[in-house]
Amino acid sequence: VNGSLDGTFGSSGITITSIGSYAQAQAIYIQGDGKIIIAGYAIILGVNQFIVARYNTNGSLDTANFNAPNGYITTPI
Repeated sequence: VNGSLDGTFGSSGITITSIGSYAQAQAIYIQGDGKIIIAGYAIILGVNQFIVARYNTNGSLDTANFNAPNGYITTPI
């Protein structure tokens, strides 16, 4: 509410997910249950990829309920 980092999220309020190279988040959505959807792109093995990832409220990737074993989905574009 006041703009400060939430220390319970990720590591000291920050989470970083490495997916390919030149990765960039372009959109964010917070679901009603507090889970966070990030959409963007990266270059993976030389191929441009569209990426959607879902994070739990603690900043970890949602590998259990997102129907993606890594917590994210990639699609060549």
